[in-house]
Amino acid sequence: MLILCQRDPRWANVKIGQSTEKVGSKGCTITAVSMSLSWAGCYKNPGDLAQKLTFTKDGLIIWQSIAEITCMKFLWRGYPSNFKREQIDEALKSQTKTCLLNVDNGNHWVLGIYRVPLTNKYWVADPFYGTRRFYSGVIGYAILQKK
Repeated sequence: MLILCQRDPRWANVKIGQSTEKVGSKGCTITAVSMSLSWAGCYKNPGDLAQKLTFTKDGLIIWQSIAEITCMKFLWRGYPSNFKREQIDEALKSQTKTCLLNVDNGNHWVLGIYRVPLTNKYWVADPFYGTRRFYSGVIGYAILQKK
C-alpha cells in the first residue's frame, strides 16, 4: 500500500469536483481512498480521483461513486449514531476490505491499518502528513470492499 500525502505538489492544487476546495487543504478523504485503491491493486492518484469521482457542491465525496471508476465499492458509513467498533475491527482484519476512519471531531479522514489490542487507538496512514501514526477519538468510519 502506498502512503500518500494530500499536500503532494503533484495534486495539492487540483480542485475537488466542482467545488472551490483543493486536494491539498480538503483532500484527506480522497487521499485515503487513493491509498485504499493502491492496496487493492487499482491505484488512482488523488488528483485523478478529485476530477473523476462525484462530490457535493461543497466537495464532500459521494461514496457510491467510488464503484463507478475503481475496483472497490462502498459498503457502509458509520456515524456516531450507528457506530460499531466490531465493524471497524472486522474490516481492518479482512483481505477484501479497507476502513477509512473519521477523526479529529469529524474534521479529518485517515486510512486504518489496525487497532491496538485492548485500546481505542488505531495505527493509521494519515494523508495530511503522508506518514503512519496513532489516532484515537474515532467518531465515524467508511468501509470499502474489493469488487
